[in-house]
Amino acid sequence: MVPKEVEGLLVASGKSVATEPPGLIRGMSRCMTLGEAAGVAASLGAKTGVSAHRVPIREIQAQLVSQGAYLGEPDRLLELGV
Repeated sequence: MVPKEVEGLLVASGKSVATEPPGLIRGMSRCMTLGEAAGVAASLGAKTGVSAHRVPIREIQAQLVSQGAYLGEPDRLLELGV
């Protein structure tokens, strides 16, 4: 979602996101999920005065979970520290 050469931009389209491990991530539900994550990153960045791409991923994940987003089973979330 964070372009390598462009500062201050998040791209929340399933067609333009790279995953690790590599995989296909297309479809409307994925785009909605990415849009929610981008919005959370932008909101947290605005609140803390940093660029959205510099917001720690764990803070984004914790906020998404608090909003009801599914990021995995509870044991996985514990492993991630979310």
